[in-house]
Amino acid sequence: MSTKTVLCSAGISHLLLYPNGDVYRCMADYNARRAPLFNAKEGWKTLERPTECPHDTCYAACDLDWTKKWVFEGSDPVPQTIQPQSYTVNPTGIEAWAAQTLDRPLANMAHIVWAPSLLCNYDCRYCGCAVGAHEIHKDFLSAAPELSVGEWVAVWKEILGRYDFGIVSITGGEPLLSRATLPVLKLLSDQFRVSITSNLSTNVFGLVRDLPQPKGGRTGLKLIVASLHLTAKAFDRDAFLAKVLYLKHNGISTMINFVGHPLQLFLADDFKQWCKTHDVPFVLSPWYGRDNDGFEAVYTEAERSYLDKVAPAHRKSHTQLEFRSYRYLVKTETSRVTAAPGELIAIKGTIQNTGTRSWSAAADDDKPFAIGAMLYPAGETRKWLRHFKYPLSKSEVLPQDECDIEIECATEGLARGVYMLKVGLIREDGLWFENKGNEPSTVDIELGLNAFPENATVSCELLDAAVPVVCERDTIYSARVRARNTGSVEWFSKRYDEEIQLGCRLFQGAFEFSDVSLRDMRAYPATPVMPGETLEADITLDFSNIPSGGYSLVFDLVNERKYWFRDKGSQPLIKPITIL
Repeated sequence: MSTKTVLCSAGISHLLLYPNGDVYRCMADYNARRAPLFNAKEGWKTLERPTECPHDTCYAACDLDWTKKWVFEGSDPVPQTIQPQSYTVNPTGIEAWAAQTLDRPLANMAHIVWAPSLLCNYDCRYCGCAVGAHEIHKDFLSAAPELSVGEWVAVWKEILGRYDFGIVSITGGEPLLSRATLPVLKLLSDQFRVSITSNLSTNVFGLVRDLPQPKGGRTGLKLIVASLHLTAKAFDRDAFLAKVLYLKHNGISTMINFVGHPLQLFLADDFKQWCKTHDVPFVLSPWYGRDNDGFEAVYTEAERSYLDKVAPAHRKSHTQLEFRSYRYLVKTETSRVTAAPGELIAIKGTIQNTGTRSWSAAADDDKPFAIGAMLYPAGETRKWLRHFKYPLSKSEVLPQDECDIEIECATEGLARGVYMLKVGLIREDGLWFENKGNEPSTVDIELGLNAFPENATVSCELLDAAVPVVCERDTIYSARVRARNTGSVEWFSKRYDEEIQLGCRLFQGAFEFSDVSLRDMRAYPATPVMPGETLEADITLDFSNIPSGGYSLVFDLVNERKYWFRDKGSQPLIKPITIL
């Protein structure tokens, strides 16, 4: 099978600059947690030649829009050339990015995505920046410490000295929350073309009153991308649209970008019509990645169809570039398993390679493939409880071929409840192909939730209880109780979600079923008692704070929170006692 090599201009004429000064080749590098190229505080040190792309897919809009790629197939010396999508949509002013060659990459111009801060005041469920400052500074690469205004000015002065012209896309987080944004924007206006992506939740007067007024030519603030997040709690529809019109009528080109997360996707056409009425450009962009509830960006057929109808040509669901297609289809023999706590669950099935590249399981391979499984509480996919990895049953799985899978899921230590197991393809370097748009198979696991069969009989015969006839008050006794299982199901079994216990209730005077007990006591046997077998167990009788007098002890089996065995027809054992 022929190999495919992709060389890319990322790191030369397209770069990402993050809050602590780290610089990355592309968004895909950042999301894959690859090391930055350099830190801008230590000097501007871009790549000199196009380098091989390590990613299987180019999916981020900024990477697609601003990088040129040369794809070599096998031994063919002539590459397929893929132009930046921005050039294919509107080539005016960015011809240089399309004209660069392998031998002469663009060195005197660059497109730079600048995030002065990753903090945001919105709580969009599909955006990692909504998790709060503590989590961002702790878990997000290059998010902290943020450079000061003075440090940013020094960095950008060096960048201005390196290029004849540049295009800067300011983003975040919410970039207008950073004190550095407007001072740097002023600094860039005479030499670079600038756009800002903002949710417009802050006071936007500064964009009109504090910056040079828009003018002709290719430099200055040329575009504000108003990022519309209508499911964020702080979103104010009227205020947002009013600010869009305010910026537009003050001469700043403004467009609305609508993120196609499924929970807001189907309102996109309403805002598109508003934009058409007010002559405001509108873009519906696909959602990629995983949201803060743990759901992957896998569109249903209805969602994909709607997106492709409303989105522009370069933002439809299929416009990401897939260099090496790793697709799969998992089929498990069952979609639901019931088991007892501590039981080892075995799940069998098949996985088919529906992509264009083979999967190697060889240990000496640079990135061998395997079967992965993640266990979650049912309805909660933000954080897995356990994950498992199993080798492929074949050394190599070719496209359209399939192999058997067998997964063992350990449940030791898990509480009774319902769980979900996701099963899919992984790579030894930590890549879960679910994150690349694949849909894993899911198996629901009911742990210890089996009820007794509908035709089961539940009954007992209380044989004896060794209780003194006369007891002392404020004393604790231990009574040996014998009871025979005369029903059809075992007691104290992990197979069932039935909490059978030995119970004893204390009543004042002669026992009447209508009386209210003074005290309930329990024994908790652990060894299963099969039908026909006899239970022998000690139960603690606590007479603390019980006044002197005549009482009745009533022994019975109980299915906690459901019924006493007397309710099912069994006779309890009644022992009259006197407390002195």
